Amino acid sequence: MKDRISIEFLDGVADVRLIRADKMNALDPAMFEGIIAAGAELAKMIRAAGIEVRAAVRKREALYAELNLADASDDQLLDFMLAHPILINRPIVVTPKGTKLCRPSEAVLDLLDHPAASFVKEDGEAVTRAKS
Repeated sequence: MKDRISIEFLDGVADVRLIRADKMNALDPAMFEGIIAAGAELAKMIRAAGIEVRAAVRKREALYAELNLADASDDQLLDFMLAHPILINRPIVVTPKGTKLCRPSEAVLDLLDHPAASFVKEDGEAVTRAKS
């Protein structure tokens, strides 16, 4: 499958790309199996984080309302999250210390072996860890 899909990890983020320019990046049966496996992995991470599927959905995303997902089942929500990754509330971080939906983003510090004492978020907000 490596000849059709490239996956690179950088700082805990997966960059997944299709490599089928000759087929206009069309999916073949093996790629569909990969998507199904990704769905199972997403469901597993949500369970490991100890949250409900609905908590892993970005309800303020316009697409949530457009797709009328307020009454969707967990399975339907997972299907829509895979089809439209913008709906996934993120980051969901997995480390040996556990799995967690890290919102706000500084929640990731609890999962790191050597977290920074302070940092500045993308929006410019400064965060300083409380001393324990």
